[in-house]
Amino acid sequence: MISFVLPVYNCYDKLILKLPELIRILQGVNIRYEIIIVDDGSQQKEDIKIYLNQNCKLLINQRNYGKGYSVTRGIMAASGDYIIFMDGDFPFDLEVIERLYNKIQQPDIDMIIGDRTMPASSYRQASMLRYAGSKVISFIVSHFVTKGYYDTQCGIKGFKKNAAKDIFSRLTIDGFSFDVEVIFIAIKRKYRIERIAVVVKKQLSSNVIIVLHGIEMVINFIRIEINYRLGKYN
Repeated sequence: MISFVLPVYNCYDKLILKLPELIRILQGVNIRYEIIIVDDGSQQKEDIKIYLNQNCKLLINQRNYGKGYSVTRGIMAASGDYIIFMDGDFPFDLEVIERLYNKIQQPDIDMIIGDRTMPASSYRQASMLRYAGSKVISFIVSHFVTKGYYDTQCGIKGFKKNAAKDIFSRLTIDGFSFDVEVIFIAIKRKYRIERIAVVVKKQLSSNVIIVLHGIEMVINFIRIEINYRLGKYN
């Protein structure tokens, strides 16, 4: 069974539009599935429950805790043999799902991460500031934190169940840069990681958020290193 985790925050319009397509793709893979939607304290008041079918679950955070918290909550509630999480605003061409599912079934793979830097990927930055910021962060991350993995922030990742539960049970970061900690833990615990190309439809973000997230990530790099030295990932 596949468990598909969708963290959402104020993007129900995109979720409602794309959810039927996601369901069609999962049905086409010809395997049982569940979709777990985790609402991270959205301000939108629309009742999403009317759009859910019997294979969907809705978890609602009482306030905005952060994407890391929401993904962790969804993964710990998942019961599938394979667990995939993707940004709830559906920024990717959904054809990646079948390719990811086919790869994660292989016995020598524990975790798959989307990578927008791969030659087969299609990804256009929204602004020059975003592009420059991404390059700086990628350099720092790939050389000092998750060596060899340049695109930690790509919003689609897949796991075998045991790997997902083990990694996310040790997660300490609730916010934007939780992806870095996920990959760091996977590396330190010697899980076998593969990358997969993605086609990004749109990538929107304000420049202010980019700067704030960059500062947050640098702080969390230090936090991850301290956690590691204290043995919190053992």
